[in-house]
Amino acid sequence: MRYPWSERNARCPMSALASRCSLGRPPRARILEMVRTILRSTACTALAVVAILARAQNLVPNPSFEEYTECPSYYGEWFKIDNWFTGFATPDYFHMCDGSDFVGVPRNVFGYQQPATGQAYCGIWGYSAAGPGFGLHELLGIRLNEPLIVGETYWASVKVSWTTGHPFKETNAGFASNKLGLFLSLDSLVGEQGWLPWPGGAQVYTEQIITDSVGWTTIAGHFTADAPYVFLYVGNVFGDDQTQVIRIQDGTDDFSYYYVDDVCLSMDSAFCPIDMGIQEAVPMDRPMVAWSGVSMALRVMGAQAGIYDMLLYDVVGRLLDQRAFASSGLQDDVLVPIRTNVLAPVILRLQSGEREWHYKLTPPVP
Repeated sequence: MRYPWSERNARCPMSALASRCSLGRPPRARILEMVRTILRSTACTALAVVAILARAQNLVPNPSFEEYTECPSYYGEWFKIDNWFTGFATPDYFHMCDGSDFVGVPRNVFGYQQPATGQAYCGIWGYSAAGPGFGLHELLGIRLNEPLIVGETYWASVKVSWTTGHPFKETNAGFASNKLGLFLSLDSLVGEQGWLPWPGGAQVYTEQIITDSVGWTTIAGHFTADAPYVFLYVGNVFGDDQTQVIRIQDGTDDFSYYYVDDVCLSMDSAFCPIDMGIQEAVPMDRPMVAWSGVSMALRVMGAQAGIYDMLLYDVVGRLLDQRAFASSGLQDDVLVPIRTNVLAPVILRLQSGEREWHYKLTPPVP
């Protein structure tokens, strides 16, 4: 049976039930405090939900290049993508809205690839043989939804796919390269003049030479923000002297080209991919090069049988020495004397037939 409270006489309606009302009517102050507690709890819960949602978001607007101001119709039309700008040179934009095979998806003049997500992706040069140090790299840039919080850990990733095509049929992207990744900056560094020198470091990048043209390779990592960065760049911000390459096929232009999709930056480790996807190993036929003691000679190890050309440059691209040597393909090392006195870091370019490798060497320790 239910015994309602009587507001009129402020006592129990039946004397037999007086024991049920021995505590009397709850004071108004107590009721107000209960209401405040409930409100505070609700507010804290709402704030907690907001905080969780803030962490579990991608800080990169238009991360897979789906949104555009106008459908692309020619290569180099990065300016038709919403939010994105060029950090250097003229990145390419590909979208299914283009009905032709020129800058369409999945087929276009640079190759064939299904998007990792949605209906679009971009394309950039990861390396070019324009000269050691300051080669032509293409960068995509974007302003983040909010600045990074100093001291917080962030997770970042981008998907790339190597391709060999070019708008001119007689030209191929013969190289594959490493050092692709994500670079955070406080400034909007825009234009085609480029950085001289390149920053030479990025928050997230790969040392692997990516050659997979069938699927997408995820480049991912995490870092602690040391500044309230607000701009993010996609590409290779290392100089050619810091970039390792392999020649895959002949091409009239010596460069590497990659499709780019799914750019992610978040405070939530579960929001962005945290693995490297397909693990791309550096080719087993890459020779190892090191100074032979303190002498001006280079020891080449693991070189396959063949004739090799060795070119030595300083960091501004001046040729210091050029030598040729033969390898029998056996396990024996090859010792190559150097005719110049090396007192500063140098760039070594090693060629054999259609293959080519780059190394950065510090001077031998006396």
